[in-house]
Amino acid sequence: MNQTSRWRVWMALALFLVAIAACRESPQNTSTESATVQPVEEFTEETLTQYRGKAALLNFWASWCAPCRAEMPDLEAVYQKYRDKGLVILAVNLAESDATIISYVSKLELTFPVFSDRERKTGNKYGIRILPTTLFINRDGQIVTRKQGALDQEELSLHVEGLLGQ
Repeated sequence: MNQTSRWRVWMALALFLVAIAACRESPQNTSTESATVQPVEEFTEETLTQYRGKAALLNFWASWCAPCRAEMPDLEAVYQKYRDKGLVILAVNLAESDATIISYVSKLELTFPVFSDRERKTGNKYGIRILPTTLFINRDGQIVTRKQGALDQEELSLHVEGLLGQ
């Protein structure tokens, strides 16, 4: 290989590396951004008692879970439809960072309360092994139905109407 050919190979390699570097996305959260993230409230049994007297869906989820992501818009639609009739949806994220939770909730513009279960204490208490899992809780605070896997708007509405006595 002559001198000109080597020079061309090195230049091509250099241009390739520059192109790769230019195409890389910047990180979503820098250390200064994550320092300004407001903490997501940790879900506890006391949290649930605050909603006594309302029908509740306790939904365990994670942003990395594809069925959870598919279910979230339907949860929001059901919440909008029934919240004035006494329904509350409590979404409990399992073990993700506050920044991840907040980013996901903001992206989907979710309006129902979202909590964290960083150490999976609540998830373990309720035996959550599959995501998403939704617990349907009556106005007296008793779990009446437990569903594993993503639910669509129709199935969610059916269970909610049962909780609300409609």
